[in-house]
Amino acid sequence: MSQFKKTSLNQSQIQKRISALLLKSKDICQQRLNRQLTQNQTIDQFIAQTPSLPKKIVDRFFITDKSLHISAEIFGETRRSLHEVREILNGFSREKRFFILETVDFFRNPTYIDKVLPALLNPAETDQKKEMLEFVYHTFRTLNKNIETIISNPTLIEKESIHIERGGLYSFSSDIARLIIRFFDQQFIKQYSHFSSDIAIITEIFKKSPDALIPNLIDNESKLRQLTLSFISSIQTHDFLLLYAQKRHAYYKLFLKNIAVKYEIKGLEPIQINQILAGCLLRNPQLAPGDSLITRLTTEEHLKNSQTEKEYGRFVDQLIPSTVFSIIEDFKRSARTILDPKVVKKQVDKENRLLKKVFTPGFIRKKIKQSFRT
Repeated sequence: MSQFKKTSLNQSQIQKRISALLLKSKDICQQRLNRQLTQNQTIDQFIAQTPSLPKKIVDRFFITDKSLHISAEIFGETRRSLHEVREILNGFSREKRFFILETVDFFRNPTYIDKVLPALLNPAETDQKKEMLEFVYHTFRTLNKNIETIISNPTLIEKESIHIERGGLYSFSSDIARLIIRFFDQQFIKQYSHFSSDIAIITEIFKKSPDALIPNLIDNESKLRQLTLSFISSIQTHDFLLLYAQKRHAYYKLFLKNIAVKYEIKGLEPIQINQILAGCLLRNPQLAPGDSLITRLTTEEHLKNSQTEKEYGRFVDQLIPSTVFSIIEDFKRSARTILDPKVVKKQVDKENRLLKKVFTPGFIRKKIKQSFRT
């Protein structure tokens, strides 16, 4: 059972809201198709067309005011390091590069590079240690939590290669944890020597807030900068990042598929849940669902039909990771809006306007970090 607030709306009011959502979603879908804003490409087509990362994707971060007096040495070192990461990514196959950049994309996600870059380039003008530590702290916690979720779900790990896949995911997390340990004063780290692994050490340390941990960082700005750059490179190009990206995608696809067959929300009937889901499918910017699928999801007679589940599953399998996540987020937000009696017309209109513009790759990448992004 999902966690939604209890609603005071009756079924007639709820259904009226759902019907309005569906009508609006169909209109948005048609407008997108008419204006050729829906990409209408499958995941295989996206992979086949995955481009190399151009130099400007790094260089745009280094267009800066000379009056800032940034050290030429620091400026050059940081720029070179990020270009090295870019070149490594460009050396990967299209499939590997696609999945990596749909999962961890430090270059195009403003919550990553944009946030930490000032601390890397101009430590005298920023709270360098705080920015670097928060960047490392939140990235690792999310990464490790997601790996634990994947490993604990038996349907996501292939039986034939269970030891290899679990070992690879643990290795990914362990390698990053081992690097993070170097951020801290070794006398501080010795307090945690009784823990059995680097992951356990960092997990325990990160139970404290970043602010509480700042005094325990090494007192060397240059070394911290180099370690942060190594952290970016290690996560963005790790040998097991593809495995992680594919398992993360499998997890979200499974979650999205289960909304249609297993998801429960207090105050909503199963058919109403599917009708809200159908509205969210119609609004996605990647692939327009067929009329047959929407009909199956929105009519009672097809609710428990195995063909509906198969058709829906085939559609979800064609979606790219960022689209899958955007539909899940849209569904949760839409369900809350339907059940909330305090949402007035002005708020609904605002959300409808937002729907027309927010589902772009940049927005999706920004939103993803709130849950399973890294």
